[in-house]
Amino acid sequence: MTKLFIQLFLFFGLNQIAFSKNIDCAAFIERQFVLEDKTSVNTFITRTKTTQIEFQDYTKLNFEFKINWTNDCTNTLKIKKILENQGNQPHPKNRVVTCQILDKMKSSYIQKSRAKDIEFTVTSEIIKLQ
Repeated sequence: MTKLFIQLFLFFGLNQIAFSKNIDCAAFIERQFVLEDKTSVNTFITRTKTTQIEFQDYTKLNFEFKINWTNDCTNTLKIKKILENQGNQPHPKNRVVTCQILDKMKSSYIQKSRAKDIEFTVTSEIIKLQ
């Protein structure tokens, strides 16, 4: 019985260590980024600690978001202002999108974004611009 307990402890303990990442996300809080989409819709992002502006080059949508950092790697975005919407596309002003940085590379990071009011979850690579 003791041997089984030790094996289970080692198995679950090592799995916890293997799957828990300690990511330093500070380099991604304030910068300019691009989310490159293979369908030709690139989103350019300018972020400060309290504001994020997104511009989609294909749709010409331009939003200003209020950003709230819940920790170094997670934030929520809420539309503060629609700066440009040439196609008059509807966008709910009360939608809150939660973004979590899952992993980082030298000049980019992987982000999971989700909204609770609709079935929307997307994982994407966000690239730092120089």
